[in-house]
Amino acid sequence: MKDLTPGELMVYQVDRALEDRLAPTVKAILGNQFFTKSLWADEREGTDFLVLSSERIRVAVRLRRHGFREPFGQQFTIRWSRPSGVPTEIHKILAGLVDYFLYGFVDAQEQKITQYFIGDLKVFRLHEPQPVKLIVNPSLDSTFGVFDRSDMAPEFVIKVWPSDRA
Repeated sequence: MKDLTPGELMVYQVDRALEDRLAPTVKAILGNQFFTKSLWADEREGTDFLVLSSERIRVAVRLRRHGFREPFGQQFTIRWSRPSGVPTEIHKILAGLVDYFLYGFVDAQEQKITQYFIGDLKVFRLHEPQPVKLIVNPSLDSTFGVFDRSDMAPEFVIKVWPSDRA
């Protein structure tokens, strides 16, 4: 990736490898959220499944490693800044380049997503939430804004799995 420092690039590549490994699961989650089976359309049009939006759907994905789920399961982080000054996720979200956010936690073997939520970033932008705190990543490659789901507008979270009520 252009303009990242060598340390930033290394962390990016490790995080990207995790996301790439779990891409089939992420696609299945997103398909279940944004595709639906329609009995009405099947009976009248021969359409078994349809997309809930005809526009492109752009989703940011952040997968956290296993040890973070228990202490931080209700929180989510968004990359706030990098020492290199390269635009980060918060800049891209605020610019309207992303529509939804899938934020999940993985198991110890990094083979399964054990918890996730999908957030509507239009709602996020509209309400302009502020992070509860900023934390510097131990690798010093970035700073993250920490948000709590309970502080968000109710319509921000469109899907939680497993359900918070489970």
